[in-house]
Amino acid sequence: MLFKTRERKDRQGIVSFLHQLVDILAEGEVMFRQGTNDIKVVVPDRVILNSGLKKRTRKAERNAVF
Repeated sequence: MLFKTRERKDRQGIVSFLHQLVDILAEGEVMFRQGTNDIKVVVPDRVILNSGLKKRTRKAERNAVF
């Protein structure tokens, strides 16, 4: 999981983030940083994208945060 947040974002903010992510993935390498640790991941030419979407109940749909 790249990140998990409950902070509301507008659609344009999400689009901007996804464009940046796509640009990074297109380069073939992703650098992750946690504290002083850096982890470089080489992205293979063929990958599987798991969206993590789940079926929601009506109550969850009313409270959905994107």
